[in-house]
Amino acid sequence: MARQPHYIELTKGVQSWNQWRNNYPSIRPSLNGINLRGCNLAGINFKDTDLQGTDLREANLTQANLNWANLHKADLTQANLSGANLSQAFLEKAILIAANLREAWLIGSDFEKANLRDADLSKTLAAKANFKNAILTGVCLHDWSIDKFTNLNNVACDYVYFGENHQERRPIHYPQKFALGEFSKYFKNALEFQNQSINQLFDYSAQLPYLQLPNQNQIQKVKSFESMRNW
Repeated sequence: MARQPHYIELTKGVQSWNQWRNNYPSIRPSLNGINLRGCNLAGINFKDTDLQGTDLREANLTQANLNWANLHKADLTQANLSGANLSQAFLEKAILIAANLREAWLIGSDFEKANLRDADLSKTLAAKANFKNAILTGVCLHDWSIDKFTNLNNVACDYVYFGENHQERRPIHYPQKFALGEFSKYFKNALEFQNQSINQLFDYSAQLPYLQLPNQNQIQKVKSFESMRNW
């Protein structure tokens, strides 16, 4: 349960809360299980805060600091997390349906078994993020950045969007869907290109028949990206 003194501090507003966090940096706030649905929490410092099971549906968390936060089973349906720092955050089994994560930092975040259906991951930094067994159907991946440590194993994904604002569906033709494991299979090759967005890779594959992988001597033909253009 949330600690009453911590909840009282939160009710004083974001500015007061952030000042309190600055004054007492050693305190790890506990706000688990409380109802913050629709609250304006833009710019709040929730670093290392226990938000397990918290109701954050439709909350405004733009530019929020959620570094190392515990969001296990938290409900962030339609929450606005644009520009938020979720690096190293724990979001196992969290619900992020239709959440706005545009330009968020997801470096090292754990989304295992999380539901991100229809979420906007445009321009996110997702190096070392764990999406194992997560639901990614309908997510927008425009210009997102991943690396070879990003875990996409066993994700559930019927289709995604590579254009802004959920445009450029893949597979292209509705109601065509990815076969089981197809999404992860194609992205395994992409993960070898560190710090390259998927959209950039598409551009490269369109211009060059062969691509040299980083830190390798041989040139390898990358068929998968050309195939992805025609999904």
